[in-house]
Amino acid sequence: MPSGFPDYTCPIIWVAQEGQLWPITDWVAKQGQKKSWRIEGTLAASGTLLTALYTIPAGKKLYVPSAVFSNEVNTRHQLYYTPASQFITDFFQGPYRADQHMFQPPEPISAGQTLYYYVMNLTGGPEGFIGMVLAYEIDV
Repeated sequence: MPSGFPDYTCPIIWVAQEGQLWPITDWVAKQGQKKSWRIEGTLAASGTLLTALYTIPAGKKLYVPSAVFSNEVNTRHQLYYTPASQFITDFFQGPYRADQHMFQPPEPISAGQTLYYYVMNLTGGPEGFIGMVLAYEIDV
């Protein structure tokens, strides 16, 4: 403990900083590294849809911090990536719902892997759905 300070305190060292501090969400938007996908449509009774959203290029890593899913009837939503079939989320959602999912820490997806969205109508009638995936990509 440096002299001149009570034994129950520690000195604070202030350091000058060049530039601005940004939260990661603001920083990736400013750097143009923000990614997002919106998938919407109508499924027939008991219908399914599988959409390959994005394959991560060499030298990059994709992080998925959140997604929003909405549907009109009972629905199953999945967000995952391959080749290892790693699920980010897999859930059943009741009718007329819109739920945001936060993934903390964000799900990291390496180069060469593909991000997929899958939706399944669990009823005997048609349904409308929306999936919105928010992500950012950085150099590795």
